[in-house]
Amino acid sequence: MKSLFESSLSALAASALFLATAIIPVNAADYTWDTVSGDAASITAGSGIWSTSGTNWNNAGTNVAWAQTSSSVALHNAIFGGEDGTYTVTLSGTTNAQSVAFNNSGYTLTSGTLTLRPTSTTNGTITVAANKTATINSILSYNNSSVAAVTVGSGGTLNLGGGIAGAGSANPIFNFSGDGTINLTGGTFTNNSNSNNATYGNAEINLISGTHAITPGSNAGANISSNARNVTYNLSGGTLSVIGSATNSINAHLAIGNTTTGTTGTYTSTLNVISGTLVTGTTSGRAGEIQIAKTGSSNGML
Repeated sequence: MKSLFESSLSALAASALFLATAIIPVNAADYTWDTVSGDAASITAGSGIWSTSGTNWNNAGTNVAWAQTSSSVALHNAIFGGEDGTYTVTLSGTTNAQSVAFNNSGYTLTSGTLTLRPTSTTNGTITVAANKTATINSILSYNNSSVAAVTVGSGGTLNLGGGIAGAGSANPIFNFSGDGTINLTGGTFTNNSNSNNATYGNAEINLISGTHAITPGSNAGANISSNARNVTYNLSGGTLSVIGSATNSINAHLAIGNTTTGTTGTYTSTLNVISGTLVTGTTSGRAGEIQIAKTGSSNGML
């Protein structure tokens, strides 16, 4: 017979196990967008509504409805594939995915909010395959001050036109990578970190319209740089701003060519101000600065 002390320890251990299990997300399944049911694993691309009721997702050969614990808890990865074409997927309300991948060309996500939060402290990824094009005009929602990776393959293009939900209060640390192009075409994209730097390291970033606001704490900001490729950021419209998050923020920056020496050569990072507006700091004492070739081993141009 267990003593009262032993029974209490057993109950405590069981409670701890239950709580630990409750906060660990279910292993994500890969759900692939599929507009035709009943043909097993065959994927048919097409337009439709992304909701939790329509069975437009193929899960291991069976079409099912999108599943999520809530609008803030993700269960699955969303994959778009099939034949290239022109397709519109309309989000119904707030949709949460652990990640989104585009393996074919022509999809546009529109309306609603796309939340990419696998857990309460991490952000999901966006991936576009090589030589493919995708557009997200839905609002994106992330955890504040956590890394959000966006990767575009060689010859690929990702158009982002919806901005960030809660811009100014729910700001991810964007890390762009890959040999493709990212176009910011509308909305407000914010990047915030008290101590870490975002990296804009894909081959080409174009700010065409909207606002890209970098609002870091002291000695933090964003780097236009890569140790794998040349990087070009083109400001051709909209507003690019670098403003510290508080009046006591120092060295809040956008660095061009920060540590861009790669294993196979030295790469150049460039910020081209073609049109639009470039803002550094404010009259209210919130500083911001552009740093060119921050280290002796880097190549940066403005």
